[in-house]
Amino acid sequence: TAQLATSAVLVKTSVSVDNSGSGGQITLNPDAVISWSSGSSLALDADKGITLAGRIESLGTGGVYLKARGGDITQPGTGKITTGDLVVEASDSVSLLGPNHIGTVAGTAGGEFFVKNAQSLTVGTATTFHASRSGITAGSVRVETTGTGADIDVASDVQASGGSIVLDAQGSINAPADLVTQGGSGGSVTLHARGGDVRFGTIAANGGSGAQGGAVNVTAARDVLGNRIESNGGDGFMGNGGKGGTVHVKFGRDLRPAGTLAPLTIQAQGGAGGIGDSMPGGNAGAGGAGGTVTLERQSGDMVLAGGLEIDVRGGAGGDTGASTGAPGAGGQGGRAIFKAPGNTIIEGVRVYANGGWGGYASASGLDGAEGALGTLDTRSAITEVRGWLQMDAVWNNTRTLHVVDGGNVYGNGKLRNAGEIRMSGYSYLAPFSVENSGRIEVSSGEADLRLVKNTGTVDVLLGAELYANGFTSNEGTLNVNGTLWAGTIACGECGFALPEGLTNETGGLITGTGTVVVGGGTGVLENDGKIAPGGVGSTGQLTIHGNLHMNAGSVVHVDLVNRLTHDILQVTGTAVTGGTVEVGHPAGTSIAAGDTFAVLEAASLAFDTPPRVGSGQVG
Repeated sequence: TAQLATSAVLVKTSVSVDNSGSGGQITLNPDAVISWSSGSSLALDADKGITLAGRIESLGTGGVYLKARGGDITQPGTGKITTGDLVVEASDSVSLLGPNHIGTVAGTAGGEFFVKNAQSLTVGTATTFHASRSGITAGSVRVETTGTGADIDVASDVQASGGSIVLDAQGSINAPADLVTQGGSGGSVTLHARGGDVRFGTIAANGGSGAQGGAVNVTAARDVLGNRIESNGGDGFMGNGGKGGTVHVKFGRDLRPAGTLAPLTIQAQGGAGGIGDSMPGGNAGAGGAGGTVTLERQSGDMVLAGGLEIDVRGGAGGDTGASTGAPGAGGQGGRAIFKAPGNTIIEGVRVYANGGWGGYASASGLDGAEGALGTLDTRSAITEVRGWLQMDAVWNNTRTLHVVDGGNVYGNGKLRNAGEIRMSGYSYLAPFSVENSGRIEVSSGEADLRLVKNTGTVDVLLGAELYANGFTSNEGTLNVNGTLWAGTIACGECGFALPEGLTNETGGLITGTGTVVVGGGTGVLENDGKIAPGGVGSTGQLTIHGNLHMNAGSVVHVDLVNRLTHDILQVTGTAVTGGTVEVGHPAGTSIAAGDTFAVLEAASLAFDTPPRVGSGQVG
């Protein structure tokens, strides 16, 4: 201690006076104290290991350097290090478990590097008289703060060669530097800010050749702000690509980019399959499946915005140039999960869960199979799209989806609705396809819906318009009190919809008091099901803007109350009769013998096959 008051001190073990050979262990007993307040540094350099059960107190500006050339550096809970800068190097492991007061730490270890600190701690550039290091490189890394509100700042890179990285702070974590695990299967990265925010630059837990990506878990009591997370499967060298890893981000308030120039990107892609030229039989490797990304808010509503990108694409299958080789199949897309106790609000998100492309066999000219689309899973009671959502995934909606004025869902995905979809204002729900077995309600404004199959119910309320481009066959219920545009197909090359037609299949029902526009007004509604103006049991006028074919087996249901109150089916084009007219008499019906009713009005009428009146009913 006296010497440290004026100069740096090096304590080194050796078996000879010239510092050669293999010396022993350095031990600081529990009752030992080394304390100084100058700018001098202390270095402990052991040929074997170091055990620090006592106290080292650098109360000035001097630092501490610990080096174990052939063993571990160990500190039990009774020990304590107080210093501004600490540099640690061990051939094996580092374990500093006391109530330390370290300002900045850096170093290396062949095994685990574990440091606890009772105050805020920086992983950065630490400098002493004897050594200077930046960041931490070890087999695995664990940094914890134990004091109330104590933060962890990562100013220099942290790398774990095949193990895990754990940052556990009682306050916030600020990690603009890179956090990287390396090796075979990607190691895990865990960040836990128990009392504040997590802010990060890049987290990478990618798998090695053909190996699965690692697990990344980020949890914050408040906000998570970041640039990039990677948990990708490794590309196959002589085999299949690795599967994407798992990423779970859990936060108390907001999830958003760390900066303003680029979105937060989260990847768990499958690795590409290996090239088949040098593989057995010349067969290329298959692409790895995409992984899983879960975003979870701990309480209340979750808002996803800022151009957030989630990429869980399957890996591409490998190519082969071998004369007998087969191309590799593409990997299946992965899974994106949104969870919140309240609602999930989407203002700007991209979800890429495409299957990987199949490889190519140049000798045969064959392509490998493309991987299947992955999934989007929303677990909130209501998901509300206020901005845009690019969806290259299969979304099986069993809850409530609300696309509000200005909301836009698009992409190459498929939405299968078994719950409820509400559309209002100028809203767009136009991924590659929408299949409805639940309920869709358009309450106001103009909605654009890429509906390809309906076995459920579609309600277009009074004053609303629904443009159902690509909808040419109905098997469910269309309750139209506003305007429904249907019977067109998209023309990608010409940029507009082409007239087609609409078939109301057996079991299908078209009802209401609005207008159904078929093929832009020139198409044909082929009715094999039932049409009921006003609804069964109530009266009203339903307009078909286009042509109508009442095919054999079809039904037109009309309710008659009196000569002034009855259903009307109006056709602006040609009506071709056939099928059955089913007559209903609601409560209060007053009909006299000889009363006539004009229930079908058309610009022209083809009456070659008169419809029959249902048995036992009055025509």
